[in-house]
Amino acid sequence: MLPLIDRLAQEKPIAQGLLIGEHQTTPHWPGEWQSIALHELETLAFNRRYDLAVMTLYSSYYEANLTANNPALPINQSDSPDDSKNQHTLKNQHDFKHQQILTQGITRLRDLLARRVLVLASPEFGASLHALGFSQIEQLPQNLVIWQFNILAYKQVPDWLNSKYWANPENWNKYRW
Repeated sequence: MLPLIDRLAQEKPIAQGLLIGEHQTTPHWPGEWQSIALHELETLAFNRRYDLAVMTLYSSYYEANLTANNPALPINQSDSPDDSKNQHTLKNQHDFKHQQILTQGITRLRDLLARRVLVLASPEFGASLHALGFSQIEQLPQNLVIWQFNILAYKQVPDWLNSKYWANPENWNKYRW
């Protein structure tokens, strides 16, 4: 991860970074870093824009952190075999709430809090991250994938979208439009 962060720092210096997840920053990372837990992302004040945000999404950490810090989420505690339909409904509600919280947090991070976002995630988060506009940049041997969102590289400008093709500058002041 450090070589990737160093490469990004060479492209554009990192003055302030935000780390979301269970890992702490290392002193070798460039710039000043703030570390928060996943559930704190929802309430983080928008008083500065970070140059880079790094988020870790492992299934075990994600489930444990959101469930422990979000009492409004339904928790399946019934062991009765008669309640299998209710258990299934509660699990679906639980999964939906988790997905909703995660999507809102990543969207807030992407749109408001950081100029560039890196997400180190297990493969099951791939579809959600792709749907949010992230692009996969690296597959790690530990069954993890690094995803990136950079608004400056989000959409390449096509060749036809320039003054040469739509404004006809060579005809200015020659013909009446």
